[in-house]
Amino acid sequence: MTSRPEYVVRQFRENECLITAIVRDPGCEQAIIYGVVTRRGRLVGSYYCLDHIRDDCRIVTADGQQHETTDPKRPLTEPLAVYTLTNMATPPAHRLA
Repeated sequence: MTSRPEYVVRQFRENECLITAIVRDPGCEQAIIYGVVTRRGRLVGSYYCLDHIRDDCRIVTADGQQHETTDPKRPLTEPLAVYTLTNMATPPAHRLA
């Protein structure tokens, strides 16, 4: 009998954002399936894996814009997707007051 991959939910904070990611096979492969970035309870955007071999992701912002790499030699990795979304979420300093 073959075993099914295990799925877990991981959460962490970065740049005042909460990142929630669904990870397949956390003990071995650790493939990211889907991730959501929120700031103060509001959706900033999400990302999901297009290619698990290259760790290539697509970003979808809260307003529906989609972003993915156009250079096959430089995939949009999960850390880069998280960095992009958490920095998109940073309001101008004058609005933080």
